[in-house]
Formats: sequence, C-alpha cells, structure tokens
Amino acid sequence: MKKFGVVDFVIKKIVYKGDNKGFTLVETLVAMLVVVLIAVGLTSGLRTATEVYLRSVFSSNSAILEDTINTELMNMLRYAQVNEEKSGLTSGENISFNIRFDNPKYELNTGNGFIEVDKGELYAYKGEDDDKPLALINKGSYGGYEISNFRLEFNKEANVFSVNYIIQANEGMVKEAGFRCKSIVNVV
Repeated sequence: MKKFGVVDFVIKKIVYKGDNKGFTLVETLVAMLVVVLIAVGLTSGLRTATEVYLRSVFSSNSAILEDTINTELMNMLRYAQVNEEKSGLTSGENISFNIRFDNPKYELNTGNGFIEVDKGELYAYKGEDDDKPLALINKGSYGGYEISNFRLEFNKEANVFSVNYIIQANEGMVKEAGFRCKSIVNVV
C-alpha cells in the first residue's frame, strides 16, 4: 500500500471531492474578490504613477521653457532703449505691457517695437503695422504649453526691466516665472 504525504492528501481533498465536480459558489466569489482587489490596487497605482510622471515632465519642461524665454527676452531687453514718447512713460513710474523700445540687434529699431502674448505664444513686433512678428516662443516649440498673464515693466530710475508670466500645461499645471534685467543702454 502506497503512503500519501500531506501534499497529496491536500490535493486529493481540494481537487477530488468525490462526485461533487467544479467549484462551489463561495469559492468562486472568493476568487472574484481576490481578482477585484488586485485590479483596484493596480489601477490606483497606475493612476498615481501617471500623475507623478506628468508632474515630473511638467517640472522639467517648464524649467526649460522658462530658461529659454528668460534668455531670449534678456538678450532683447538688455540692449533695448525705451521710447518714452511712444510708451507714455512718466518719470518714476512702472509701466506695464505698453513699453515701446528700440533694439537694432532684433531689427526692432523703429522706436515702436513691443512684445505681445497671443493665444499662449510670445512674439516681438517691430511696430503696430508689423504683420510678420518674430516668434520668440510658439506652440510648435513646446506642445501643450502656453504663456499667460505676461507683464513687462520698466523702472526708469533703476533702468531695470521686470518680466513676469505664467506657464500653463494642458493638464492644468501652472508655474509662475519671471526675471529682472538691467538695460545697458540709457533711456531715450
């Protein structure tokens, strides 16, 4: 006679139940419950991982975009001469967004050049009649990112430009950015 081990005994009891074939309702429900719990855990883990990934990508891309914008605008504003007559500047005031300036390096030497945000894109115009502005940042450069609340100020006494703006992503993430830059050219 063959001796059965514990494993063989358990297998016989679970698998072969005599003339009862198949799983009981309780066994089926327990198996389904286990599968559902595993699926819920995986789903919440994937959602969390996706959110962390999107935040990480936004943090990285917005830092690159901020650096690009700041560098481009600093290069432009560092050599800019503010035109007080066309800007409406008065002594001691900070003027927002209506600053007209010259900068021969960017062919903005009309005395009427300005920077504008249009539909999340950043442009430098030579003047009011400029139909082909210089695209500093457009949507083709950084897909899904837009610039909003752009604010350009000039302090005449300090000869300093201040730029503030917000970078927005399609996913609803937002980052405030900006810089200050001293003009090396005297005010006209």
